Amino acid sequence: MKSEKIELQGLKNTRDMGGIINKEGKRIKAHKLIRSGALYHGSEADIERLYDEYDVRQVIDMRNDTEMASHPDPLIKDMKLVPLPIFNYTKEGITREDDQEAFFARMIESLKGHKEKIIEFMIDLYDQMSTLEEAKENYHTFVKLLLENKEGSTLWHCSMGKDRCGIGAMIVLNLLDVDEDTIMEDYLYTNDCYDFPKDSPTYYFDTVRREYLEKYLQNAGNLSEYIEKEIGVTKEEKEQLKAMYLK
Repeated sequence: MKSEKIELQGLKNTRDMGGIINKEGKRIKAHKLIRSGALYHGSEADIERLYDEYDVRQVIDMRNDTEMASHPDPLIKDMKLVPLPIFNYTKEGITREDDQEAFFARMIESLKGHKEKIIEFMIDLYDQMSTLEEAKENYHTFVKLLLENKEGSTLWHCSMGKDRCGIGAMIVLNLLDVDEDTIMEDYLYTNDCYDFPKDSPTYYFDTVRREYLEKYLQNAGNLSEYIEKEIGVTKEEKEQLKAMYLK
């Protein structure tokens, strides 16, 4: 069972993690954990619905500083925004550039017709998400923010809600004792939500693939042990998370 897509006007990949069943037969509570792409693309009605129907009160933005500045989240009322760049160093296509969109366009143009090079680039990205100390520390902060939020639900997002956001979702699901097959199914569900045409020159950037996440998992080894030892989530924090978000 995967997360439930929330049908919105401008946001194609916003999903409620509620309802996913873990190994013990417990369910994740609905309207508590929401994953998404950047809210910048949402309509006013979309943001109102997330606030009113899904009780979103905390928004965690995993994008870098440039992305946040150029496409800020249109929050309303008492929504709390927490900037949490997973990494803020220069990385083609997803991180800090003075003219990021133009730089990405040039890179896409240079890689057109080179599927394997694009896949190699994305696998390298997942390699860095699993090994960079900055990324590991910020994913730990992400878990702590989930534990600290006592009001409403938390929505976290990156640009498209697939890579940085997807790793965040994987970490949460593992901590809630969801099995790896379900984690992979939910990860790949992004492709159904966007349904990009396969002949698009950006297809292998825009979609997620099993081998991308497998690179992260390969580096992690035993995922539960990795989350405890490398990301730094304690057994006590894991039990607190389960008590808060499972029923």
